Amino acid sequence: MSKRLINKSFAVALGAIVLASLMPVASATSAQFNNASGDFSSLRVSNYTKFPGSTANWGTSVSADPSDVLSFNIFYHNTSNVTATNTRLKLNLSPSISSGNAITGLVFADNASTVGNGVVIYLNSGSNVPLTLVSGSARWYTGSSAVLTTIPFGQSGDETVNSSNGLRIGDVPPGGIGQLVIRAQLGGYSYNQTNTTQGNVPSVSTNSATVNSTSSATLYGSVNSNNSSTNAWFEYGQSQSLGFSTNTFPAGGGNSQNSFSSNISNLSSNTTYYYRIAAQNSYGTARGSILSFTTLADQQQQQGGSPIARTDGSSGVSTTSVTLMGSANPNGASTDGWFEYGTSQSLGTSTSRQGMGAGTSFSNFSSTLTNLSANTTYYFRAMAQNNLGTNQGTILSFTTQSNQTSGAPIVVTNTASGVSLNSATLQGSVNPNNSSTTGWFEYGTSTSFGSTTSTNSIGSGSTSNAFSFTVFNLASNNTYYFRAVAQNNSGISYGSTLSFSTQQQFNTSNAPTVTTSSASVNSSTNATLYGYINPNNSFTTGWFEYGPTTSLGLTSSTFTFGSGNSSVSIYGNISGLNQGSNYYYRAVGQNGYGTSYGNILNFSTGFTNTTTVVNQSTDLSGIQSSLSQLSVALAGLIGRLGNTNNTNTTIIREVQVAGVGSAFAKLNFTADKDALDPGDKVVLTIEVEPLANLTNASLVVKLASGLEFDSTNATSFTRTENVITYNLGSVSIGNIQTFKINAHLSDDFTKEGDNQVVTSTATFSYSDSAGKAATPLSSSLEIKVGSGGFLASIFGAFSFGGIFTILLIALLLLLIAVAVRRLLN
Repeated sequence: MSKRLINKSFAVALGAIVLASLMPVASATSAQFNNASGDFSSLRVSNYTKFPGSTANWGTSVSADPSDVLSFNIFYHNTSNVTATNTRLKLNLSPSISSGNAITGLVFADNASTVGNGVVIYLNSGSNVPLTLVSGSARWYTGSSAVLTTIPFGQSGDETVNSSNGLRIGDVPPGGIGQLVIRAQLGGYSYNQTNTTQGNVPSVSTNSATVNSTSSATLYGSVNSNNSSTNAWFEYGQSQSLGFSTNTFPAGGGNSQNSFSSNISNLSSNTTYYYRIAAQNSYGTARGSILSFTTLADQQQQQGGSPIARTDGSSGVSTTSVTLMGSANPNGASTDGWFEYGTSQSLGTSTSRQGMGAGTSFSNFSSTLTNLSANTTYYFRAMAQNNLGTNQGTILSFTTQSNQTSGAPIVVTNTASGVSLNSATLQGSVNPNNSSTTGWFEYGTSTSFGSTTSTNSIGSGSTSNAFSFTVFNLASNNTYYFRAVAQNNSGISYGSTLSFSTQQQFNTSNAPTVTTSSASVNSSTNATLYGYINPNNSFTTGWFEYGPTTSLGLTSSTFTFGSGNSSVSIYGNISGLNQGSNYYYRAVGQNGYGTSYGNILNFSTGFTNTTTVVNQSTDLSGIQSSLSQLSVALAGLIGRLGNTNNTNTTIIREVQVAGVGSAFAKLNFTADKDALDPGDKVVLTIEVEPLANLTNASLVVKLASGLEFDSTNATSFTRTENVITYNLGSVSIGNIQTFKINAHLSDDFTKEGDNQVVTSTATFSYSDSAGKAATPLSSSLEIKVGSGGFLASIFGAFSFGGIFTILLIALLLLLIAVAVRRLLN
């Protein structure tokens, strides 16, 4: 073997030894969830019925009525430095709830322990109230900006409750954060219920009212007593707070839905009134959805006008007969009333006419039909006529019962409830006709529908059972059509088509208002951009544009900001940046009224840990290359020790950075060194940026054990051993405050392992402008102890100064050179 080859082999081997000695040893650890300061509880709850769309009412307990919809929020945050594999979220719903019962939520992964907690539900009335998952309601939000994300692996989200393993969300990287929101409905007017002979809370439904005159109206509703003696009444008033009640009336104690009405008078003309039906038995109180009507204006109630006809519904449906119900206002002229009906909406058959008099208020009339076909859908409407004109009521429908022991289900569509800007609860009832039956709803913005809900099991009995489904993501100020559908082995049946209109959002909207804020540089290739966006009352999305020139050219992920009217903080991480480069960026917001841009700001990235050898000869071989490589490695070690200025070597060190943020403030904690040896000095920098006007602000910095305080740039502070406190009082939005602490690692600090770190923490506590205490921000900063590696451990055994270390290194180099040369000769 040639000497040149031996030299090369020796160089490679020696370089490998040196590089291996300098590499840190990785250690496998488990992932952890939700143990960082400022993390939310794993499970929180809110009353969706009372606070729809609100994000300010989450808590670990909630107060509710037996008909309310509850929202559950499962929060996760991987606070470790390893990926949490196969992460799952689980909500343990109880089939029924009594006041004070708890519901638990869990977060777990293959390599992480389970974390979770319970939330307590306090019922305002009733006990053993069913609690049912609102199927399809799950929404998954990821990242600190809570971006709505598609639920993965083809899941619907119902698995959170229905699967014993919970909902799979996949692997969560270090720092990964998110939340799942899912809803469930308590018993009452709109839950899926299997009644028992032992009784239950009554089921109630508020139906459309009839306006009789400028000062009176008739309220309608239905009650299922659920096998317990029940009383019912109506609540009404000029606001949704209601305030007035009718006299109570008995609703029986059976197990079927029965219709009731109550006349109210002494109302104001041309005024909107709100109302609902309520019922109570020994198991609790149930209240229906709130509907409204408007009394006639004085000019509407004129003498001698065309009549007004209203179709009110049907009752007593059997296999061959039914009673049709309607009402008419003669408007001061002698009027007749009757019904038209048939098996299609063309109708075709009329009942006999009935005299309605010549009054100026609504009067009820009815007609019983016989000889109808079994299991058939009929359509009908009320009619009214006087010598000044004819008026038609709306067309409704009913389906006669089957005369078989089993047959296709009998389906009734009921009035929708809980109608809001973007959601509504569809309601219906199904008689399974002694055959196992499933039910669902069809809905859409036309009578062609286009959308369907998931199916519900109705059972196989022979009595009518109520079921419901809450649909979300509807367009505001739109009319939707829907019907109940059911199917069993004997066929499929459809309820009548009804409609509802989502609420209109009354506001003045504009393009969003956008502000760009200062960025945080996290590493040589990664940064966090910040800004503010005010949606100005229109649903808004936002993002960042950035690039190496003011032309920008790159964009971040898109975030959603709702449709509020106050500034919301936006921040996003960008990676893949070039080291030592200048970047420009701005925040962008967009809604239906236009796109707005924040001002363009800039930041510069730093350099990563790099060792650069200046003027190193490229013409060396053999032992010279070996010694050169060893010199480079040792120069890196000397540079870490900070004991010499080597003119042939430039060490550029990455600054250690830790940062956190909230809607109120940002907190950045940095150090000018990423590794220390005993006696080394370090400068810690803490930067607080208020994102709102805050009060009672304070910053507490706790130095790691082994770090000794030298000085700080602040003139006002207190110190107890290693804890430094800055009392800031009131701070203004955008007024960035920077604090520097000079410290050093104790001369007698004892290193306990190759991967040892010292950890310091900074905590920013504050209250909002109203004085309400907010969740503090806390950031931890880790700094390595020692340069690490084989050679460092050798010289670390000696307690000499820097000059002795250099002499030892030089001696080692000389001995290696002599030994190798003799070997080769």
